[in-house]
Amino acid sequence: MQPLLKVRAEEILIGAMAGAIAGTAAASPALSGLALSLHQTGIADMLRMSFGLASAGVGALVGAWIAATQRSIDHLRGVEFLPEPARARRVLQARERQLMSPAQGRGEVQGLRIGGVELARKREVGHIYLVGLPGAGKTVTLSSVISQALVRRDRVAIHDSKGDYSAQLWTENGAALLGPWDSRSVIWDASADVDSLARSQEFARIVVGEGAKENGFFYDNARRLFAGLVQSLPFGWTWRDLYGALIGDPAELVHKAASKDPQVPIAMPSFFSGGDISPAEKNILSTLAQRTGWIAQMAAVDSPSRERFSIRAWLQGHGPALMILNNNPNHQTAAEALFGSILALAASVVASADLPEVSPDESGTWFVLDEFPQLGKDSFPHIQKIEELGRSRGVRVVKALQDESQLTALVGREKAAPILSMQSTKIYCRVSDTTAEAVAKRIGEREIRRYQSTADGGALPGKSAMPDRQQVINPSDLLGLQETREGIEIVVHIEDTMGKAIQPFGPRAPAIAEAFVESAAWRDGPQFSLPEPAPEISHPRESVQVDEDDAAVDEDHEGVFP
Repeated sequence: MQPLLKVRAEEILIGAMAGAIAGTAAASPALSGLALSLHQTGIADMLRMSFGLASAGVGALVGAWIAATQRSIDHLRGVEFLPEPARARRVLQARERQLMSPAQGRGEVQGLRIGGVELARKREVGHIYLVGLPGAGKTVTLSSVISQALVRRDRVAIHDSKGDYSAQLWTENGAALLGPWDSRSVIWDASADVDSLARSQEFARIVVGEGAKENGFFYDNARRLFAGLVQSLPFGWTWRDLYGALIGDPAELVHKAASKDPQVPIAMPSFFSGGDISPAEKNILSTLAQRTGWIAQMAAVDSPSRERFSIRAWLQGHGPALMILNNNPNHQTAAEALFGSILALAASVVASADLPEVSPDESGTWFVLDEFPQLGKDSFPHIQKIEELGRSRGVRVVKALQDESQLTALVGREKAAPILSMQSTKIYCRVSDTTAEAVAKRIGEREIRRYQSTADGGALPGKSAMPDRQQVINPSDLLGLQETREGIEIVVHIEDTMGKAIQPFGPRAPAIAEAFVESAAWRDGPQFSLPEPAPEISHPRESVQVDEDDAAVDEDHEGVFP
C-alpha cells in the first residue's frame, strides 16, 4: 500500500464539494440535450434533475475519495520498491514493452516470463542474478527458466550441483553430461578446444591455479610447464596422453614444455646445464604434480570408445541442445579444475570470431549456473568475461546461489561486488538475515518528497512538502517473502524498479534418470603401473605451502608424479 497522508474532515468535505461541481459541469451538455429532446413530453425537468443529482453525487464521492487518499510521499529518483504484486507487474511489464523489438511486440518471439512479467529479449542478454534459501523458490524459478529456454529451442548449459537436473533432464541422445565421475558422461575433447597458446595458458591457469602470494613463483612456473607441455602434444591428444607426459621422465617433461615456451629454461636451468636439481625446481615439479593429480582419473575414464565432446562445437550449434556440468561434492578439486577449464574455453570462444554476433530475437545460449560458487573462485573471471562479451552473441547467464556469504567467503566483499552487479535483472527469494541486510544496504536509499498536514501554510493549504531520503527496501521485506497458493513470492529488480511478484509453481518434473551413476574407472583410477614417487622435499625456506583444498588429492594417487 502507498503511504497515505492524514487529512482533516474539512478537506474531505471540500473534495466532495469540488467533485460535485465537477460532476455537474461535466454532465451539463448531456442535460441540455436531454431537455431539448424531451421538452414536449412533460418529464424533461424531472429527468434533468435526477440526472444532475446523480452526476453531482458521483462527483462528490470521487472528490471525497481523492481528498481522503492523498499520498504522503512522492518518489523523485533512485530505486522504487512496489510491494503490491498487481501494481508491480503492471509497472515492470510496461517498462519491458518499451524495450521489446517489433517482432516480440507482435508476439512472433517470446521473452522469458518471471513472476508474470515477460522480459524483453534485449533484457535477457543482460543476464540474471538469483538468490534464495532452500525451499524459498530458487529451484522453482530456475526450473521455469530452463524449461522456457528449451521450449524456445535455445541451447542450455546447466551447472547441476546436486543431480536434480540430471535426474529430470538427462537422456542418452538429448543431453551431454560432462562430469567424468558419472559413467554416462561424455569425455571433454580438450585437444580440439585447447588449440592455441592463449587457450593453453588459460587451461593451465585454471588447472594449476594461482596459489598463495608466498608460493607465487612455484605456481607461476608450474603453469608455464603445464601450458608448454599441452602445446607440445600432437593434435588429437587424449587425457591418457597428457597423463603419460606428466608422469614420464621429468627432464623429458621440462624439455617438451621448453620447446613451446622459451622462458622454461630460465625457470628450470639445471635441466639444461646438467647441474643438480635445485630445491626451487623440485618445488615447481611438486606443485605441478599436486595440482594435476585428478588428471590420473581423467586418463582412467578416457578410452577410444568414449564419446568426445567439444565445447566450441557445442557453442556453435552442434550436438545436443542441453549440456550438464554435473558436479559432485566428493570430487570438488577435480570439478573446479575441469569445469573451470570448460568455462575458460567457453569465454575464449565467446570472445572470438568462432561465435558470430546475433540479434536477441534469434536462438541463444544459456549458462544456468546454480550454486555457482561451487565452480571455484578461479572460474569467476571467465564467467564474468562470458557476461561482458556474450551479450552481442545471444548468450544469457543466470547466476544463482543460496546465500551471498558463500561468495564473500571465497573472494571477500570487495571482489564480490562486481560479480553481483553485472546483471540487469535480479531476483530475490526469501534469504538469510545477512543476505537481506547486504541487499538492502547495496540498493541504498531513494530521494522522495514527503508531505505533512499543517495547521496553516505550505505547498498546499494546510500542507507542507520537504525533500527527504528513505531506505528503498528493508531486510524484513526479503525475510517475509512467503509461499502462496499461486506460487512463491519473489522480488524482481529491473533498473530503478523493484516489485514483489508471484512465481508460479509450474508442473513438477518427474525423475526420468538416475541423479548419479558412479564410474568405476574414475573411482579406481588408472590400472597401469606408475613410476616411483618423487623424493620428499625438505628445504626449510622454499617448501610449498598449500591450502587444504589444494591438497585434496586422492590418497591412491599421491606422489605419482616426479
